Amino acid sequence: MLPIEFEGIVFKEGRTYVSYCPELDVSSCGNTIDEARKNLKIAVSLFLEEAKNMGTLERAGFKCVRTKGDHSAYTKEGVIRPIIIPDWPEVPVFIIKNNLRSAGISREEYFDLLEGIIKE
Repeated sequence: MLPIEFEGIVFKEGRTYVSYCPELDVSSCGNTIDEARKNLKIAVSLFLEEAKNMGTLERAGFKCVRTKGDHSAYTKEGVIRPIIIPDWPEVPVFIIKNNLRSAGISREEYFDLLEGIIKE
């Protein structure tokens, strides 16, 4: 399994430790700091997997033009370079941020796309 890199904030709320990833607005919790961190890693992985399965980039007007090995390439008219999405169990957040920046999609627009898919 590839390592995943993201910012995680852990704080205590009552008897529970809450862990939060501000880049993706994903949170989890646990009875200990370590458990909260472990659960956040799982939550982030599930979030990224589900976003891919829901076709978030397609909803933004991108088209998958090539799948080779463990990567897929998406293009859209007006976007200078293709967006490369790795098909890994865990994708580092910096790759997601770079892809969103290259695609010209803000964090808020990305969440709006996800919300639209969830409501369907």
